[in-house]
Amino acid sequence: MDLIVQHLGDERKLDRACFEMAVKGEAGCDIVCDENLKQNLRELWMRKLRQHGSVLEALDYRAPGQPFYLRLFKELLAFSGDVDRDFLLQGEVGYPVGVDLPLPRTPHVFEEQTSWKLENDPHMQEEIWRSNYQSVEAHKDFVRQHFEEECAEGLMEKLTVKEAKAKYGKRIAISSLAVLVEENHQGKRRVIHDATHGTRINNRIRCRDKASVFSLVGDISKAHRRFLHAPEERGLLSCRISEDDVYIYVNKVGTFGLACASYWWARIAGAGIRLMHEMLGPQMPVDLLIFADDLEAIASSAGGRRGITLSFLFLSCLGFPFKWAKQRGGLRVEWIGLFTDYTSYKIGLSPKRAEWMQSWVMKLASEGCTTPKVFEQGLGRLGFSALALLWEKPFLGPLYSWSAAIRNKKGTMRLPAMLRAILLFLGERFKEGGQLQEAPPLKRGTEEVDDLLFFTDARATESGAWIGGFLQSQEGKVLAWFSEEVKEDWADWLRLRKDPKRLIASLELLATLVAIKLWAPVGNREVRAKCWIRGKTDNLGNAYAISKWMSTKFPLTVLVMELSESLRLGHCYLALDWLRRDRNQLADDLSNMKFDSFNMEQRVRWVPQEQKWHVLTRFLQHAKEFHEEMRKRKMEPSPKESAKKRARTKGLGPW
Repeated sequence: MDLIVQHLGDERKLDRACFEMAVKGEAGCDIVCDENLKQNLRELWMRKLRQHGSVLEALDYRAPGQPFYLRLFKELLAFSGDVDRDFLLQGEVGYPVGVDLPLPRTPHVFEEQTSWKLENDPHMQEEIWRSNYQSVEAHKDFVRQHFEEECAEGLMEKLTVKEAKAKYGKRIAISSLAVLVEENHQGKRRVIHDATHGTRINNRIRCRDKASVFSLVGDISKAHRRFLHAPEERGLLSCRISEDDVYIYVNKVGTFGLACASYWWARIAGAGIRLMHEMLGPQMPVDLLIFADDLEAIASSAGGRRGITLSFLFLSCLGFPFKWAKQRGGLRVEWIGLFTDYTSYKIGLSPKRAEWMQSWVMKLASEGCTTPKVFEQGLGRLGFSALALLWEKPFLGPLYSWSAAIRNKKGTMRLPAMLRAILLFLGERFKEGGQLQEAPPLKRGTEEVDDLLFFTDARATESGAWIGGFLQSQEGKVLAWFSEEVKEDWADWLRLRKDPKRLIASLELLATLVAIKLWAPVGNREVRAKCWIRGKTDNLGNAYAISKWMSTKFPLTVLVMELSESLRLGHCYLALDWLRRDRNQLADDLSNMKFDSFNMEQRVRWVPQEQKWHVLTRFLQHAKEFHEEMRKRKMEPSPKESAKKRARTKGLGPW
């Protein structure tokens, strides 16, 4: 710290730096971009390491073709006692791709992975040559210029076919290229190296591991292309711009579309983040979050804000290539597509993304038709948004069901009425400001006192269905209870699967929903207090459905939607715990219409026709027809793909 303050001349400059980086962007990054300061810091670190016994030679050596000071990086981690550090020196030559040289295990950092989505093909051909996707043809000049720049930077090498065979023998794989145009980034083009289809490189790679606040956001330039791969496996990372081209381009580094790229980058970036926490210490508390190449640093104190600036400075000293032009921050920031407002502690979508999402759902709802590809792409973005939009997540279940059912269909498809109703509902939610929500509180432990505690159960026979439940005080006394028969004149879905016994999960959740309707507080927009409700059920599947807030089963999915909306409007959060059947005996008695243990004056009657429903009535009108359509589509045989069909789709992009 003394060296930094001495270099700056005024300690207040360091305190202002975090705000300047947030407001001015690249123009405010003069401290973290100061090469003299970074060189002085590296020399200081090397002297300190030597004093503490480091014997590794040339700590300031930086291997060509990559930006990191790997030796210095490794020794700093060793000084802090980090267990995952030795792999860094391997990066001076190159990390395994995972085909000829297997990827290692890292038990100190990751859990072991024993299954993989892509099937392995042990009979790899000697040479594999694949044509590019059609999207490359329209951007051929861009791809050629991009590859020439990559060659000049040392990330690729340009070889003739003869030169490549002389260097790599028959271990050459020419993978297909595609160009992805990102509409959300002003037409930014990204070259994708398809190492899965045809060449099946990814199939052979087995990653054995898995597993008032101020914020500053930074972007690491070409993160997945900042580490070398082993020279003997680089021939498997080849590509070409056109079939009549005499040259092929061989990747020396990781590339977008290669399975092991995320693995190696995760280890390098993770080591850097851990080192920053060690170097800053408790005096400068900062949270560093990294997703792919996007880094967010969060702090709530003056010391933490210093820690933010020093984190970017120290990482840059070690060779992390930040794209300073993308530096931004403040009290409201967008990171990895999610928008966070630290003034109100809400998270969700940025206004621009929310506007796009509302436009998409309303367009589909009004037009009433779409293609499987367009629907799947939009649903993917909607599903990503649901990571932050807790209350909208339950409404995606039917959308996923329909998307899976039409995935192999061609042409324009008519949207079922239920889906149009859901899309209209989501559009209304985005319009009224639902794109930003308070994050759910951490699940409270069983030892803590809940605002409300209830127990519910359900029973079904071939001839009928019953639900029951009771509200319990903190002292364990019954405060109120209900017990009702679920009649077919209201619940016509009881005979959906011949008899009610096959719908016991839905009946159990209906009992939970009734308990919420009877005893949860009525929400008020002006009241910000939260009510924590804990429910007990002996149906393990429902406890799982509520923890995930989604189901694709009918009528369970509609009941989850109504439950979600009831909790949202009541400012409530529900923890639905599983309880052994023998410990839920009182609720079981109520579902069996046994009232011996209950005070009849505490009984609360529930009439479904008199209940105020937020979304249940609207969606049940179309739900039966929708799920009957899903049942028929699932029974249809999958069409066999012919050689002629494959030829017609040869030019389509893989993403």
